[in-house]
Amino acid sequence: MQYANCARCGKMFLRMSSPICSDCTKEEEKIFDTVRQYLNENPGKGINEVSEATEVPLKKILKYIRDGRLEMTGALADQKLFTCDRCGTPISKGTLCDGCMINYQKAVQTMKEESSRAKLNAGMHSLPKNVDGKRK
Repeated sequence: MQYANCARCGKMFLRMSSPICSDCTKEEEKIFDTVRQYLNENPGKGINEVSEATEVPLKKILKYIRDGRLEMTGALADQKLFTCDRCGTPISKGTLCDGCMINYQKAVQTMKEESSRAKLNAGMHSLPKNVDGKRK
C-alpha cells in the first residue's frame, strides 16, 4: 500500500488498487447507478440516448462497457465498436472475447498450479556426510 493523489480530485489517499479515492469511488458508483437504473427502465436504448438522458458523458459509458459493467446488445453490438485486445474479434463488452478469456483463465490456473508445486518442492534438507563423517 502506498499514498497517491486521486486521479479524479487530486486529494492524497492511501491507495489500495484504485487510482481514485473512496469519496470519488462513491461518486463514480452513483453515476454508474444512474446509468444502470435508466437502462433497467429503458432497456435497449443506444449509447447516445443513454448519455443524453442521464447526462453522463459518452466516454464514461464506453468505459463502463470496456470494463464489462455494461454490455451492448442488438444492433449496437453489431456495430463492432470494440474488438478483443488479443485476437481482434468483435466483442460487446470487456477487453477479451470469450475464447481468449477462457485461454487466459487456463493460463492463470496453470501458473497457479506450477507455483504451488514449486513451493512444495522448496524447503530444507540435510547434507550428506563424507566418508570421514563430516558434512560436505
